[in-house]
Amino acid sequence: TATSPPNVSAILPGVGYPYIQQWNLTLEKAVANFGLRASYIGTKGTMLLTGRNLNQPPASTTPFNQNRRPYPLYQTISFGDNGGNSIYHGLQMEVKRRTRGLDLFAGYTWSNNITDSPDSGGDVGSTLANTYDRKAERGREPYAIKQRLVGNVIWPIPVGRGRRALPALPSALNHVLGGWDTVWTFFVETGRWLTPTFTGSDPSNTNTIGGRPDRLANGKAANPTIARWFDPTAFAVPPANAGRFGSSGRSILEGPPFRVLHFGLVRAFALRDPLKMRFELAVRNLFNH
Repeated sequence: TATSPPNVSAILPGVGYPYIQQWNLTLEKAVANFGLRASYIGTKGTMLLTGRNLNQPPASTTPFNQNRRPYPLYQTISFGDNGGNSIYHGLQMEVKRRTRGLDLFAGYTWSNNITDSPDSGGDVGSTLANTYDRKAERGREPYAIKQRLVGNVIWPIPVGRGRRALPALPSALNHVLGGWDTVWTFFVETGRWLTPTFTGSDPSNTNTIGGRPDRLANGKAANPTIARWFDPTAFAVPPANAGRFGSSGRSILEGPPFRVLHFGLVRAFALRDPLKMRFELAVRNLFNH
């Protein structure tokens, strides 16, 4: 009886092992009650593990058949080698202030992380769509957002005993109105990177069903919503028997941004020494973003 050709898998990092190079430059300065820091950070990954199919036939206008494979007695031959690279550039800025009336920290990061071996969550990076064209996989790491702002502010409300407003507040009223602290925590960041794909056809005739489409325009929607975040008319499935892969790059669409503000209200009440009772109100995602 006839049997289907088998699949073969191998991870052979015989040409070497991945290694990382890092460098950075930091400048710090105190201005009035503020501490400022600016840093440039660079990271380069070389010889990263990448998956590819050694038995994928070249793209062709000739319909796929098993004899077009380099090794016709087998189907997919999954191979892991050290061909991947990555490069990261980042600018980080921080500001701090710690005084009696205000405790402030804020940090901003701009970064760009480019790789042809995106992290797949396993030992080997994602598999090349076209095993003969590694450059087509070069793009942003999907999780590497471009901009991020985080911060934390603790502001004592200046009312009550020991504070600027109403320092002689009667004890009963001070327990109600005085001594409150507010805590503000915020996160603002741009979206993760998305890759357009199509399914259901093999225009490259390599037995690769689906993949990245052709890119006809930018792809940004004029008024994006969660239901329609990008413009699908900016992409098209390559024609049948085109003998090529789609022209769209990887991680070319920026996903929805992230904006969150948390709020806290805190008050410590002195009981019999050394005991204190702490009241805290915490509101997560204050504006429901």
